[in-house]
Amino acid sequence: MKENPHILYVYPFGPFYPITSGSDLLANTHLEYFRRKKAKVDLLFYHRPKKVNQIKQFNEMYSWCNSIHELQTPWHELRYGEFLCVADYVTKIEPLKSLLKQNYDLVFNNYCLTAPIAFAAKKAKIKVLETVDHLFNAFPISLGKKNQPTCDLFFYKKVEFDLYKIFDKILFINQSELDNTPKINGLSYECIPPAWPFENITQKKTNNSNVDVLFIGGGNKPNLEGLDFFYNEIFFPYLRNKNIKLTVVGKVCNSWYVEDPMVTKLGFYSGPISEIYDSSKVVIIPILEGTGLSIKTIEAFAFGKAIVSTPSGTRGMNIIGNPLVTIDMKNNPEAFAKAIIDLIENPIKRDELGKKALNQFQKEHSFEVYSYRMDKFLELAS
Repeated sequence: MKENPHILYVYPFGPFYPITSGSDLLANTHLEYFRRKKAKVDLLFYHRPKKVNQIKQFNEMYSWCNSIHELQTPWHELRYGEFLCVADYVTKIEPLKSLLKQNYDLVFNNYCLTAPIAFAAKKAKIKVLETVDHLFNAFPISLGKKNQPTCDLFFYKKVEFDLYKIFDKILFINQSELDNTPKINGLSYECIPPAWPFENITQKKTNNSNVDVLFIGGGNKPNLEGLDFFYNEIFFPYLRNKNIKLTVVGKVCNSWYVEDPMVTKLGFYSGPISEIYDSSKVVIIPILEGTGLSIKTIEAFAFGKAIVSTPSGTRGMNIIGNPLVTIDMKNNPEAFAKAIIDLIENPIKRDELGKKALNQFQKEHSFEVYSYRMDKFLELAS
C-alpha cells in the first residue's frame, strides 16, 4: 500500500474519547497508528460526545483527521438485525453516501455489524475488519443467556462468518477466537493484540499507595457480575475484617449499588489515570466471563502493577513469565483473597510482580510491537 494512505475509519458505537470501554481503547489505538503513518483519515462514528468540555476534547484530539462525521443513528438494542439495518440505512444518506464514492486505499471497520458500509465502498482497494470479539458469543453475555435462544446463536454465528466475506483482511485481538474461526479462501487472517495508544504512561514509584485494592471497569454485565461476586464472596468475608479497602473506578459504579464505608466508588475519573494506578497496591480483574481481550488487564500491565486475576482476565493472551497471579475466583475465593493479602503485606513481592507485568506489556502490547505487526498485516510502509 502506498505511503500516506487515504482511509475511511468506521466505529459503530458512541464517542470513543474520553475512553469508557475496551472498544474505545481499540479505536484510539487504531487511529494513533494511522496518525503516525500520516494517513489521510475520514473518521466516521455514530454519536458525538454530549458535554461541552468533552466535545472540545474530542475535536482537539482528532483535529489531525481529514474529516470527522457523526452519523447520528437511532439508538438500538444489541441485536444483529437492528445494527445491520442501521449500517445499511446510513450508506444511503449524507455524508456517508458521498464518502463511499471515493477511491479509498483502505476501509477499516470495527465490528462486523458495520459490514454494509464496507460493502457499499465499491472503489476501496482493501477492506479490513477488526472483529473485536465474536459477537455470537458476546451478545448472549451482554443480554443474559436466558434472553438468547439457541436457534438465535446458530443464526447469528452463520451470519457473522458470512459477513467476513465482504472484507479482504480479518483482524483479531484474541488468538483463541482466531483459532476457532472457519477460514475462507482468499482472506487474510491475523491476531494482533491491542496496545496502549497514549504517551502518558508513568511507572513512577511513590510511597503514596493509599488504595489497597483497585478495580477499573465499564458498566457491562461481566464487570457487574464479577464485582458482585468479588464483594460478596471475597472482600466481605476475607478482606474487610483486615481493614483492607476497595476502590472502584469507571462506569461500573453507576450500576453497582453496594454502599460500604470500606468501599470507595469514584465513577468516571477525569484526571490522569496514571494517578489512580500509581496510588494502588493491588489491581484485581474479577471477571467470570468475557469475549475478545481484557483491556483492563493490558492497562494494568502498562502501569506495572501487581495484578490478581481470574482466568477470564487473561483470555486469548500470550502470557510471558507469570506477570500476574491467576486464580479461579469462583471455585477458590479464599485463595483469591489470600493472594491479595499476601501482596498487600509484601511490597517487595508487589514490586517484583509489577516489573514482570511491565515486561509483559513491553513485549506484547507496546505501541512499537503493535505498529510492527500492523505494518506487516496491512502492508503499510514502515
